[in-house]
Amino acid sequence: MIALTFVNINESELLPTFLDHHARQGVDAFVAMDMGSEDGSVDYLRSRTDLDIHLIDINPEQTRQAARRRDRMADYARTQLQADWIVHSDCEEYWTVDDGRLSDYLSQLEPESHRAILVERRNHFASRSALDHYMQLQSR
Repeated sequence: MIALTFVNINESELLPTFLDHHARQGVDAFVAMDMGSEDGSVDYLRSRTDLDIHLIDINPEQTRQAARRRDRMADYARTQLQADWIVHSDCEEYWTVDDGRLSDYLSQLEPESHRAILVERRNHFASRSALDHYMQLQSR
């Protein structure tokens, strides 16, 4: 069971592609913590009944504490979903493997013998107009 956790803050334009990509990669459940979105993204997450999405409330003390937010989502995935693998992500990050799907790769590993997996990170650069559009979205 793979759970992907992420923080949502006004990510409505990124969520459809982000969720669909990771569902195709074999993610079984999504754990989202919303940070006060005002763009309809929470409604969008609730509307995706085709996916197993869990919205958890943010603790006001954790608003500026990324590690605590991440730990809370991981604890939820581990205790409530019994996730074997927990992947932390941002909505502009797309997890892939060289051959096959993420779930295929992880199924070859024993979760009990891996506390963490070292992965290679690759940056994919966008055009100037795409970057400008992204920055506009972030400033809303």
